[in-house]
Amino acid sequence: MAGLVKTTNVHVRSKDFVDIRKEIWYAQYLSSICDAINSYATKKKFLKAVKDNKGGLRVFGVEGDIRFGIRTKYEWIALQEDCEAAFLQGTLKYRPTFVRVKFEDLEDELEWLEKSGKVRYGVLASCPSQIGDDVRIMDKVRDICSEYDNISVNFSSGDNVVNGLFQVAHLGGGAAEEPAPAAQGVHGGGGAAEEPAPAARVSPVVSPAVEAIALEHSAPVKVSLTESKESVHLMGVYELCDSKARSGSPMYVNHNAGDETKPKCYLYRADGSTHNGARDGLWIACDDEGEVAANQGLIRSVQADADLPTAAGLTWIQAEGIVVTEGEAAGLAWIKGEPERAAAAEKTAAEACANAPSKVTLAGREGTNEVLMGPYELSAEPAHGYPRYSKRAAGGATHWLYRHSGGGMWMVTNDESKIAKNVGHIKSARAAALPTEAGLAWEYYDGANWPDDPKMTCTEGDEAAAAWEAADQARRAAAMARAPAKVTLAGREGKWDGLMGPYELSAEPAHGYPRYSKRAAGGATHWLYRSSETGKWLVAPDESHIAKNAGGIRSAAGGGAPHGGKVTLAGREGTNEVLMGPYELSAEPAHGYPRYSKRAAGGATHWLYRNSGAGTWMVTDDESNIAKNLGWLNSARAAPLPTEAGLAWQYSAYAGAAWQDDPKMTCTEDERRGEARSGEEKGA
Repeated sequence: MAGLVKTTNVHVRSKDFVDIRKEIWYAQYLSSICDAINSYATKKKFLKAVKDNKGGLRVFGVEGDIRFGIRTKYEWIALQEDCEAAFLQGTLKYRPTFVRVKFEDLEDELEWLEKSGKVRYGVLASCPSQIGDDVRIMDKVRDICSEYDNISVNFSSGDNVVNGLFQVAHLGGGAAEEPAPAAQGVHGGGGAAEEPAPAARVSPVVSPAVEAIALEHSAPVKVSLTESKESVHLMGVYELCDSKARSGSPMYVNHNAGDETKPKCYLYRADGSTHNGARDGLWIACDDEGEVAANQGLIRSVQADADLPTAAGLTWIQAEGIVVTEGEAAGLAWIKGEPERAAAAEKTAAEACANAPSKVTLAGREGTNEVLMGPYELSAEPAHGYPRYSKRAAGGATHWLYRHSGGGMWMVTNDESKIAKNVGHIKSARAAALPTEAGLAWEYYDGANWPDDPKMTCTEGDEAAAAWEAADQARRAAAMARAPAKVTLAGREGKWDGLMGPYELSAEPAHGYPRYSKRAAGGATHWLYRSSETGKWLVAPDESHIAKNAGGIRSAAGGGAPHGGKVTLAGREGTNEVLMGPYELSAEPAHGYPRYSKRAAGGATHWLYRNSGAGTWMVTDDESNIAKNLGWLNSARAAPLPTEAGLAWQYSAYAGAAWQDDPKMTCTEDERRGEARSGEEKGA
């Protein structure tokens, strides 16, 4: 006789005990399992096989882990006990064998179903929603079971048909129009359960983990994202997941109505583990599960203090016109209108291709990613249905300007393969049919965030291209003119420490910018040059690496000429004059740019760094102010380096005071550092 075998002994701790039978979803769940068992057990083929000792029926469960499998653990225990009671009562027609396995062993266990000469059936009755960091366990189990015709999948999940069609109540939405039917008791022969179920606040068919999260956070089981003119593919109905985001807040998933041609989308609250903590508390929507761990996504809330995405007054970035509401009604209406929107989008794309200018010019970016500026020509092949532009850069590299397939923003990348992934280093601040649209603002990626760059523009025509070419030639000439004759790399220990030392300016530039060389021991030559792809400075042990933009060491940011290890602030008298003096390059950059420090009298430290938003250089006497972009001195405009020729400076008399110009202030590079190091080597 079949029995209860291969079960896992569970040590029950009082603090994690869950009385599954009192939860409103369990009665319907148990009924579905029993119905599946009875459906197989009453087949004539199965009854004959059992009589001949050739039939078998197993109920399978996938083991959960301690963090995400609490309800899965107690669900499995209750299911065995109640199925046994139902069998003894006579309402369950066959006593199945219960088999609980690890996820990685599931495929091996299911081979039991295909034993030649046997009639065997299975019911997959229990599965956690997450094991470790893998939140696709349920989907993977469904895929495995889909290979068999003689097993049914009956575990409870938030995306089943009943949950999608017959949600009777949700948090915050008031009472349902009709009360849920009373759960049929297993032990009472069809009568009412001994204890009434608690008042329904969530759908009786959601998983226990979903119910627990919904009740804990007063979170709606479903929310709708609609009406956005940007990132349209992220709109739709999102369902509450049965596991939380890393921030400890509820997380939602949009299954796109099961359409496998579309990616699953996620709505979650970020934590402070990435982006220097800048996204801590923000709500984010993304179309890639991997972006959840990285706190990334196309749509982000502006405010970080909302416990739920449906909070009143919450505003969003890259989602013009978005409306976030509780429930699924608005989302379903939005989905219904998708064919009409798709036709309109196709028309807009066709018009954009027809009206696309043959040449556009990106200009205005200084510092990080400035190498991506310049004239771009229309390519023969579009990207994502919209025009695509390319620019041949110095050294043979190609840069690309294209439209993001989801968000509708225009992106710039130095790698053609990134177009399919919608990745880039510069992007427009909003969606647009063409990159030359009037008033279109631009942003750049600084390694952590996307600061605005109010100087950036994209203009069509030959006149703009000619103006940029002339300005670029002037920039290159200026870089060559101000390039120091000797620079010294110092501080590296371990790998690539052989690349340290004094470098002298070469007669021939590289990629239009200064190139430096150093004669190393053994007759080798090392090279310091500017990348034509990123604008960053690279150090290479082989001259052939220059054409490939390769090297063993690179600068944290781009610039016209390499900067030395020391700069000097001078000229300020009176308020904040204590911040004057020599500053040395720190090992750690700030906001992706060089950071300098000065040891002051009394042991204090002063800091010179680049503002992550405005691009101006600031001086502070408190290191914590760097993350806040605060300081007492400030360059009058953005610059890739604080030593840029003609850079004016300002000071603030007190906290909150307006900036005042100081025409006497300067920041200059200390050229004696290279000479001193060279002298040390000569005397060695």
